[in-house]
Parts: sequence; C-alpha cells; structure tokens
Amino acid sequence: ARADEPAASPKLVRLIAKHDRINALLNASGGDSGIDYPKGLIRAAGAMRARLLGFPSRGLPDILAKAACMARLYPLADLEEELNSKVASGHAYIDEVALGIALDLMKLGEGTLCA
Repeated sequence: ARADEPAASPKLVRLIAKHDRINALLNASGGDSGIDYPKGLIRAAGAMRARLLGFPSRGLPDILAKAACMARLYPLADLEEELNSKVASGHAYIDEVALGIALDLMKLGEGTLCA
C-alpha cells in the first residue's frame, strides 16, 4: 500500500493471512496430482472464505484486500476469458455480473495491500 492510502482493517489482514496459509496447505496436499484433497482442509478453507465474505468492509481498502485475496484463487486471465465468452454470447446471469465487478476490483487492487 502507498503511504497516503488508508490501510485495510488489521483484523481482515489477519483473516486473509490465515486463509492464505490454509489455502497453501490445501494446494500442497496433492489435490492437483489427482489425489483427493483432505476433507478437513476443504472445510477449513471454505470456513475461512465464509469469514472473509462475512467480514464487514469499512471502505475501499477492505474491498480491495478481499479482491486481491480472490485474485490469488481465481487467476485474472482465466476469469477474464470466462467473462468474455459470456459477453460474446450476448447473455449473462447475475453471477457473471458479480464476477465482472469482482474482476474490475481485482484489477484495481493489483499491487495494493494483500495483493
């Protein structure tokens, strides 16, 4: 974060750090190699994502920190490709609209705290 930017809420920063640690354990558990992910880690990751989602953002720094966290889970290029195909089809559901807003925030948040 730049010195003149307000910081994300310290509690949110701690939640994101805990989420990232759990996600790193999940990724290291071998799920990408065809081995099933440990159910306990899946539950822990889902619970942390729910806590992040439920954290009451107090302003743009908190929203951008959440978006940066999401960008680590959902690569921007993949999300952009998926949304571009929806745009090209001429039809999008509310989920795609929400993901489009999230993509904009992820791009805006690149290089900020927690990115």
